[in-house]
Amino acid sequence: LMEDGTFSRGMSMAFFLTLIFLMRPFKQMSMLSNSIQSAISAGSRVFELLDQETDIQNPVSPKFLKKMEKGLSFNNVTFTYPGAKTPAIQEINLEIPKGETVALVGASGAGKSTLVDLIPRLIDPQEGQIFIDGIDIRELDLSNLRKRIGIVAQQ
Repeated sequence: LMEDGTFSRGMSMAFFLTLIFLMRPFKQMSMLSNSIQSAISAGSRVFELLDQETDIQNPVSPKFLKKMEKGLSFNNVTFTYPGAKTPAIQEINLEIPKGETVALVGASGAGKSTLVDLIPRLIDPQEGQIFIDGIDIRELDLSNLRKRIGIVAQQ
């Protein structure tokens, strides 16, 4: 086309510049497609987790906490993760009076997160009991219990 004069050098330069300017949006669109596919995959895994049945159920006749009056206590609490040979925590006894601030400090794998996960019943101990105001947390309505718990985890 350049030889017969219908396509000038200026038009050629404009054409190539346009191609260069269009390359970036097309590249971004292809990257966006990859991101969307990853998000869809991750979302489906999240929904699979949400749809899983849990062993932790509401009691038949649940009790409801209005507000904490006394405190939280762990009595001989032991928890072992499925497949583990040794307990993550063993025979823990702990009293936390209402209004106290508690920091759990220890080495990695010492059971700090396990202890915290037991309070809202994300997991249940194999042995021992956890009480709030003298009521075994397994007798409490799960939603009511979890609404009254605030946990600040270290990142």
